[in-house]
Amino acid sequence: MDTLIGKIVQNHLLSKADESFTFKRIPHGLTNQSWLVKTQKGFFVLRIASSKSDSLKISRHNELIILETVASAEIGAHIVFSSLPSAGVESQVDNILITKYIEGKVWTLEDAQQPDNIQKIANLLKKLHQLPYPSEVLVTNYSDVLEYYCKILDITPDINILNLSNTLFKTRNPALCHHDINHFNIIDNTEKVWLLDWEYSGVGDPYFDLASLVSYHQYSESQKNQLLEGYFGQITASVEKRFEETLIVFRVIEKLWISVNEL
Repeated sequence: MDTLIGKIVQNHLLSKADESFTFKRIPHGLTNQSWLVKTQKGFFVLRIASSKSDSLKISRHNELIILETVASAEIGAHIVFSSLPSAGVESQVDNILITKYIEGKVWTLEDAQQPDNIQKIANLLKKLHQLPYPSEVLVTNYSDVLEYYCKILDITPDINILNLSNTLFKTRNPALCHHDINHFNIIDNTEKVWLLDWEYSGVGDPYFDLASLVSYHQYSESQKNQLLEGYFGQITASVEKRFEETLIVFRVIEKLWISVNEL
């Protein structure tokens, strides 16, 4: 693997063949493998995407379109180089993404639970959900995702959850969503916060991003309310109802994703 990483760096980041560079593996990746690369030009993140992209319902082409959008808005990292898979072919060489390194601290679980940080991420999500997005960005239908994971696992989806998901989909306010607001994907450089790892992003329901944040970080009732107030301004009965329904759907999809990723 080190030989492959060295070749990628030499081909796409170095100005001269004899230019020095170093790299080290970045931990925490649940799906992909990433390295922090240092060259004379600065620091970069090199990612080789998982061969499980199809089974996890990930579109790398969609991810790159969204990366360009969020980089322009200073929400995500800027792309230096990318290599899309050939049609129907998955290989390590075809799944390369190199982005500029964002200086800052990766949040911990405790960071994500701090009141000041809850307001920070609420503001960031509002900014994300208000962004205009290219028409070719894929729409994420959570019912389709749920059914797809169940098919992979050879289990029957819960019809009540499917019906709830379908109802939420039909009544959503479409927006560009990240869909995986985990503290590992949040960088804080004190001036602002950034989001990493956009592989599950798409046009979706903003409530889904809020639900992922609450579920991943085990928010208490007061922390959840602070997030919703920070995002919506006030918590109405309709906001509360829709959030709780979305949280139910998110947790089912999250559980299914874990099972699929373990295959």
